[in-house]
Amino acid sequence: MTSCIGIRTNSWGPAEEAMAAHLTLVFGEAVHAIYHDRPQGVELSVPVIDLTTDWALSQGLRCVGDWGWRCGDYAHYAQRQAFPDFDHYWLIESDVRLFGDVADLFARLDGVTADALAFGIGLNPRTDARFVKGWRAFSDMPAYQGLFPMTRFSARALDHLLPARVAYGQCGVSDWRYTNDEVFSLSVLAGEGTMQLVPLEQVVPDWFDLSLFRTDPDFLEQEVVDLVGDRNQICHSVRSIESYQKSLAARMAGNVEQFARNTGPALRYMSEEDVDHLAAMATTHIRKTLMQARKRQIRRARGS
Repeated sequence: MTSCIGIRTNSWGPAEEAMAAHLTLVFGEAVHAIYHDRPQGVELSVPVIDLTTDWALSQGLRCVGDWGWRCGDYAHYAQRQAFPDFDHYWLIESDVRLFGDVADLFARLDGVTADALAFGIGLNPRTDARFVKGWRAFSDMPAYQGLFPMTRFSARALDHLLPARVAYGQCGVSDWRYTNDEVFSLSVLAGEGTMQLVPLEQVVPDWFDLSLFRTDPDFLEQEVVDLVGDRNQICHSVRSIESYQKSLAARMAGNVEQFARNTGPALRYMSEEDVDHLAAMATTHIRKTLMQARKRQIRRARGS
């Protein structure tokens, strides 16, 4: 079996460069990046598949507002189109970190002939979830779930999924419920009847035994280094201090936006200076809360 691997990203920096170098030791020239909306002038050390709205529309794929995040399966279709001669297609998000003997990891996984490899594959019990409802607009087949920071699909699976995704985009489901990569891909393949879906943690359980593979909350790089030590481990989502701060600040701002919606009309009676003063007061309280949380974490780490 032949395999290639793509780094799914919307930025390129030292972490992505290090990942590419790491993977090249295993996959050689079969490493590439799948870059969503790459800025002009950004050059990479590996081949690049440019994932754009124009490309997606040219394939008949529907582009909801956040499709670049929600529809990771589109990146797999782009891989299949750009490199059609492989048997299997790996996709790994740029915030995944692989610690340990990576060559041994992929050697063990190469021994599995499954059509889909992903973490946590199983039936989705959340019948009221919006993406499950979005799936129900298209099919009565059971809805599946999994985590998609690191996935592998066979060529025949992707050849089956692309036309199904195009058809799904035309079924009339709302943008809000337009289902994500995990629910769509796994549900379609499970319903096909001959495709084999295997959880990653079933094949290489030792690489997940610290429970450091999740979608929320993020990990700080130094945090996972301390937790993993010299063990083999796959971790997600791992961020540098700058990236972590940006992510956390954006989530905190999102909470403020929701709070502002519930304040009634008071804000329209305030001047811009009043709002600046309010924001400064909030910043003082936020800093105090964060510093208190930091002290608690330090005490727990010291066992006191």
